[in-house]
Amino acid sequence: YQTAKSVEAQTFHDAICALIVEELFEYAGKWRNIRVQGPTTFLPSLTVQVAMAGAMLIGLHHRICYTTSASVLTEAVKQSDLP
Repeated sequence: YQTAKSVEAQTFHDAICALIVEELFEYAGKWRNIRVQGPTTFLPSLTVQVAMAGAMLIGLHHRICYTTSASVLTEAVKQSDLP
């Protein structure tokens, strides 16, 4: 069993880069597509997905494990040094 603090910094850096490229850039494309062709009914769901991805970035940056999936956003905004 490894704690988040014992994993090499490069591993976290790689995970952060992957999350930005694979998730956030995809969400940006979805925003663009919604603006061009709709439907805007997907925007609330997309907003939650982007917020969760942002919280995951914060968790990776601080090398923390969230208590539960329901507490991810609440715990993320309590971290210092937010991006």
